[in-house]
Amino acid sequence: MFQIQQTWPNEGGSDVERWFRKVTQGTDAIRSWGNNKRQYSRLISWKKGKEFAAENLFFRTIDTSRLLPMSLADFRFQWYTHQGIWNHLDKKKVDGEFGPRKQWQYIALSGLMWYLLVMRNMHDYGCGDIAMVVTEWTSEEMDMALDYWAELSQDKWTPDEKREKFFEMDRKLHNSNPCFYQNDLLVRSLLSDPAVGYVPRLIVFMSTNAEHKARALFTDPSFHPPEALIATFPTGCGNIDCEDNDCGMFDFSKCRSLKKGSSMVRKDKFPPPGNVKCNMWVCNVEEQAGFTGPSKFQKCQKCKEALYCCKDHQAGDWASHKRVCEVPPC
Repeated sequence: MFQIQQTWPNEGGSDVERWFRKVTQGTDAIRSWGNNKRQYSRLISWKKGKEFAAENLFFRTIDTSRLLPMSLADFRFQWYTHQGIWNHLDKKKVDGEFGPRKQWQYIALSGLMWYLLVMRNMHDYGCGDIAMVVTEWTSEEMDMALDYWAELSQDKWTPDEKREKFFEMDRKLHNSNPCFYQNDLLVRSLLSDPAVGYVPRLIVFMSTNAEHKARALFTDPSFHPPEALIATFPTGCGNIDCEDNDCGMFDFSKCRSLKKGSSMVRKDKFPPPGNVKCNMWVCNVEEQAGFTGPSKFQKCQKCKEALYCCKDHQAGDWASHKRVCEVPPC
């Protein structure tokens, strides 16, 4: 469980806290259509007056349309890199209880955490494992690689063009660490090999050089957070003493997405984007994406944002839902 433990001397809290307040509260809260285009509600909900805490920040998930708290969205980081990069980090001398590699990972995650939390909490199922690919690539090299995979997923290249494009990328990044061939094998394995054990919703690429911001490759366009939501996300590091407004470690504008339904990505057991389920988490009553018949659900009559298949399940979910339920602004 992720816990927010943060105190901030400035009025209104940190940049991230102010962003959450802006996109979740009042008439300016970011809303979109859900429930098979029958419900217009917030993407993230935070009840006015409630503490800035993980149990009070609720996300509407893209795969079940449930309104779920950040505090229940467990996840694991799966780290991938060339052994030489780990060896290089392991040789560094650092103070503290952790070794140099582990310390580097913790520092990197501290700078990326809020970005990762927003991306992970858009999912009910299927994003419990986040792939983290560590490279020594520059920003330009990461851009070239992500553009290549995004274009490849469109299935528009002939076999000859595929070979030509691959060898071109391999030549450009041959002396990079890892080389393109190694990371291409990694990406293809993550997307298609059942032995991996999961299908990532996103693959984060980051450099050991902090000057080059991390970015993500999403395995479906709907997994990319909506532009209306991230357009105002803080781009600084969040340090109260820092005056640089563009020193954050992640760049949403550099992210890329594979084509919807790409043959590069194997199917898994989890619901696809657009499905709708009862907000009581143990309930399996659902509507498939694109369902147009009479709805199986009724909205919470107060907030109009949570959906339930019956009154018993609404009552059973109340202990959680009451933390976010409020009358919407006029």
